[in-house]
Amino acid sequence: MEALIPVYSILLGSSPMFVAAIVGIVMAALFWPRARQSAVLMIVACVLEILLMFAAAAMTGRYVPQTMHSEGISSIQHLMVIWGVLSSLLHAIVFGLLVWAAFAGRGHAVPARR
Repeated sequence: MEALIPVYSILLGSSPMFVAAIVGIVMAALFWPRARQSAVLMIVACVLEILLMFAAAAMTGRYVPQTMHSEGISSIQHLMVIWGVLSSLLHAIVFGLLVWAAFAGRGHAVPARR
């Protein structure tokens, strides 16, 4: 149980984002009848964000310290680079889904008059 304290502390630090993701899921459920496509995109983005938070907490709070203690830092350098790039790309996908959800289902903008 003590080995999970770093994971819990990382999750506690991520709690504002977790609450925002839960609120996003609830709002998507409420807007489901009126804006189905936006709601689906919002739910996918929020669930993906929650999974990323748990994966990051497990990686930095459990796996990295345990591996560094047993094998040293050289054993995880490449893994950390791959994890950093992968998580950054996934966060960009989440952000893109949120932007898409904000504008999905809207009509074309009326051209501005000059």
